[in-house]
Amino acid sequence: MFSFISISRCPPPCQPPVDLDKHSLSGGKFECKNIVAISSLVGFAIGTVGLGKIVGYTVPWLMLVYPAIIVLLVGGLFDFGKFKPAMQGGIVFAVLLSIGDFLAGMGFPGNALSKMTASLPLGAQGLGWVLPSLAAVSERIAVVVRKKQLVRGSSVGFQ
Repeated sequence: MFSFISISRCPPPCQPPVDLDKHSLSGGKFECKNIVAISSLVGFAIGTVGLGKIVGYTVPWLMLVYPAIIVLLVGGLFDFGKFKPAMQGGIVFAVLLSIGDFLAGMGFPGNALSKMTASLPLGAQGLGWVLPSLAAVSERIAVVVRKKQLVRGSSVGFQ
C-alpha cells in the first residue's frame, strides 16, 4: 500500500540518488512505476498466505541447505581456503546426508536416507551430518597434506 501511495504522491523533484534510465530495469519493456506496482502486488499476495504456511514451505529447503552453509562458515573461520578439496568434500557430505531430512520435511517420513541419518551419532537431534562431514574434511586435508609432502620430498631428491 505504501508503494502505491509513494508512486502516486511523489512530487516531481523526487529523484533517485543515482541517475537511472527509467527503462534500464527491464530493457525498455516496463516503466519503473509498473515494476514497483507489480512487485508490491506479489509481496501482498505472498503476505496473505500467512507466516505459518510460508515457514512450512521453507523449512524443508532450509534443512537441505543449512548443513552445507554451516560447513562453509566453519571452514571460513578456520581458513581452510588452501584446502579447497577438503571443504568441497565436507559440503558434499553435508548435503547428501541432509537429503533425508529434506524428504522427511517434504512429507516422506521414514525414507531410507532419513533412517540412515538418524542412526548416525547426533542423528536423533537432526545433526547426523556433522561427524561424517568432519570426517570427510579431515580425510581430504590428510590427502592434500600427504600430496604436498610427496611433491616436496620428490623435488628434494632430484636436486
